[in-house]
Amino acid sequence: MATKETTKEAVGGQATVEQKLRLIYKVQVIDSRLAEVENLKGELPLEVRDLRDEIEGLHKRLEKLNEEKKRLEKELSNEQNKKEELKIKLQRLQEKLKDAQTAKEYNTFEKGIEDLKLDIQLSEKHINELSQEIKTIEEKIKETQEKIQELQKKLEEKEKELESVIAETEKEENFLKELRKKAVEDVIKVDERLYRAYERIRNKYKNRRAVVTFERSACGGCYMWVPPQRQLEVRKRDAIYTCENCGRIFIDEELAHEVEKEFEEILKQFHKEIEHKE
Repeated sequence: MATKETTKEAVGGQATVEQKLRLIYKVQVIDSRLAEVENLKGELPLEVRDLRDEIEGLHKRLEKLNEEKKRLEKELSNEQNKKEELKIKLQRLQEKLKDAQTAKEYNTFEKGIEDLKLDIQLSEKHINELSQEIKTIEEKIKETQEKIQELQKKLEEKEKELESVIAETEKEENFLKELRKKAVEDVIKVDERLYRAYERIRNKYKNRRAVVTFERSACGGCYMWVPPQRQLEVRKRDAIYTCENCGRIFIDEELAHEVEKEFEEILKQFHKEIEHKE
């Protein structure tokens, strides 16, 4: 539905609907350019963050693997000591067997020797299992270390790439933010409700477009058909109209083009000044 906007400024004076549309569309044009500048960074910020998270996760895994290795090495050492103690006991029993005085003593020593030999075999088996576990852990540690080195190298490359892009876009981005701040102040002076509506609409949609023109007799935001009478009313610039389907604010193509051209000149002049300084 059409919404008649007051032409009185919040701080006195008057502003026409055309002036309001010109001001709010200027904010939209700046926001669109800021989005383009951000897109120049592409997926790099996300890639850098993901790589850092992955490396951090691998460091934690490496820490746990090293802790597990220490635990197994300690257990292995204990088992090896146990085996040595069993061997000493076995040797003593074997010596006692030689000095057995009766058949009963002989059988007792012989039974003890058999039990100790079985215990030693079990200990050796456990030692072999622990040694194999340690070997497996060491392989995992090596793989993890190599993966960390590989990802670290990739991260450094991505960080350099991102730093380069940021360096290229930082000046323009800062300039645009200052330009936007001034443009927003101008809109708020004229009609604060219009700016609030702009932000509300803009935050609803992925493409962040709140002010749109007509594209082949359709809304430039949702692409729903707009009746010729409504298009004609928008071009008269005597009221602010919104799309009945998506709520976006309409601006006629001619006025939009004028604002875009003015912005392009401002941006061109900025880049010339930057080149001159450099």
